[in-house]
Amino acid sequence: MDKFTRTEVFGAAGYPVAADRYRVDGEVPTHSHDFLELAVLGSGAAVHVTRAGRQQLKPGTVLVMRPGAWHGYTDCVRADIINVYLGPELLRRELIWLLDFPDLARFLLQGGTSVDQLGADALARTVGWLAELQRRPAEPGAASVIVALGLLGCALGELAGLTFSSGRHAAAISPIVRRAIQLMTDDPAAAWSMPVLATQLNVSVSHLHRRFTAQLGASPMAWLAKVRAELAAVLLIQTDRTVTDIGQRVGWPDANYASRRFRQAYGISPTSYRARFRASV
Repeated sequence: MDKFTRTEVFGAAGYPVAADRYRVDGEVPTHSHDFLELAVLGSGAAVHVTRAGRQQLKPGTVLVMRPGAWHGYTDCVRADIINVYLGPELLRRELIWLLDFPDLARFLLQGGTSVDQLGADALARTVGWLAELQRRPAEPGAASVIVALGLLGCALGELAGLTFSSGRHAAAISPIVRRAIQLMTDDPAAAWSMPVLATQLNVSVSHLHRRFTAQLGASPMAWLAKVRAELAAVLLIQTDRTVTDIGQRVGWPDANYASRRFRQAYGISPTSYRARFRASV
């Protein structure tokens, strides 16, 4: 697993959908990405390592790592791991239809590990779709992109029946919440506050807070903090910019504040994050 940047995965001007398959024994050191990674354990055994700790994976387990999130594997025994690499911007473009399937959409938007596993038949189909996606990467040209999105859609269709969270959420992600996500993601450095965001959406602060939290399991400002942390993590491993500059670019006003918020998100300081994960990128 030696691909950590968009250029390595998609090429300099490639379409941001790709897949790889790895057979692993032993361990995969902790690393980070500047893209969204969806992984399926096809067979074998592995322990997934993240900030949250260690989790034993079973065949059919599905996990999503958001850009900037660090992870690795240990105690792998003939682990067949299928990775899908996605540009997160696709969730606001070609894959926006996923918002009509709220549990799967929340999984991709927030990251995490599925509570249950794909059954044998669904797992075999999923592995088949993703193996074909690996063989037929999305290259420039409409036909290639359509095929890649079609294969990805078939795989996501298999995942839609999984349980991704033990929490309760509303049945759908409403237009107001979708618009709030778009506004904050498109301009994370803006001086967002609940009153400012509610005014943009022509709703009350209480209504926005209630709907957003019920549907995504986090408040709008908590969501914004996650968006900013992801962007900061990507800039830390892609650039030589100072923590102060990166903080200002993502909406954190000074280095001390940026360091505190970053540590809350990833468990380590920005400087330690850069030293630990930039080598892998």
